[in-house]
Amino acid sequence: MNLPSLIKDTFTKKEIQEVALNVITEITEGGKPVLEVVEKIAATEELIKQIKANSLFKEAALAEIEKHKKYTSPSGTKIEAMEAGTTYDYTKCNYPKYLDYLLDLEDAKHQINERQTFLKTVPKEGLDIIVEGGELVKIFPPTKTSTTTYKVSLK
Repeated sequence: MNLPSLIKDTFTKKEIQEVALNVITEITEGGKPVLEVVEKIAATEELIKQIKANSLFKEAALAEIEKHKKYTSPSGTKIEAMEAGTTYDYTKCNYPKYLDYLLDLEDAKHQINERQTFLKTVPKEGLDIIVEGGELVKIFPPTKTSTTTYKVSLK
C-alpha cells in the first residue's frame, strides 16, 4: 500500500515540523495553488479519520499492541493501549440528593441560557435596569469576538 509521498515509514515530531514548514514555505512563496493544497489536506484528514475510526483497523492495532505490550518503533514512537472515554453511571448510587442536584443544575443552565439570550439583545450603548433591592444598573451586551478561518466540504 502506498501512502502519500510526503509520509515516510518513520517520522519524529521534529521531522514532521520541518516537513510542514518546508511545505508551507513552498506553497506560500512558490506560487503553488493554495486552495488545491487545502482540499488535499482536508481529504487526507478525512481519510485518516475514517481509518482510525474503523473498528476492524482498531481491533487489528490493539491485537498487535497486545503482542508487544508496549511498542516502540525504530524512530522512537511509542504505541500502547489505553483506556479512553471513561464514563460513570451515577443513577445506581442511591444517593438521595443526587437527583435534586441534577434538577438544580438543569434549572441553573436554563436560567443562564435565558439571560445570555436576553443580553445578546441589549443595545451597544447599554440599558438601564433595576435589580433586586431597587438599585439602577447599566448593563451592556456581551463582547463578541471571532476568528476568520475557512471550511472545506468534501464531495
